[in-house]
Amino acid sequence: MMERKKETPIDSELRQRAEKKLDKDGGNIEFPSEISPEKTATLIHELQVHQIELKMQNDELRRIHEELEESRDRYSHLYDFAPIGYFTMTEKGIIDEANLTLAAMLGFARTVLPGKPFSRFVLKEDQDIFYKHLTWTSQNQKGFNNF
Repeated sequence: MMERKKETPIDSELRQRAEKKLDKDGGNIEFPSEISPEKTATLIHELQVHQIELKMQNDELRRIHEELEESRDRYSHLYDFAPIGYFTMTEKGIIDEANLTLAAMLGFARTVLPGKPFSRFVLKEDQDIFYKHLTWTSQNQKGFNNF
């Protein structure tokens, strides 16, 4: 007989959700009073195969999740520690995020910059140029408001 592995809180929650769904979807199956040993063996075999398939899918999802985390970390490191200042902003010129270099260039903590209008850091004599560029960018190149 196969031993069940120790359930994590996530496994337990998933099991509870699955049982609720089974109950909701009419999971009360009535079996005939007698099932042949061959039929029982076939059902057990099918369940075991399905269990192995689910484990393989779970392993693959975990592997992909780890790859995505590594990729995110690599991107984050490249963005945060780039030798030039990077930031992203909304179509209205509000800073969404900034890297560490830009924060140092502007003399602010990185956590302070999101939500601030970038125009605050543009020289007064360059404000018109900035706003014209911002308007043109938002009208002509959606998603390319990276400087």
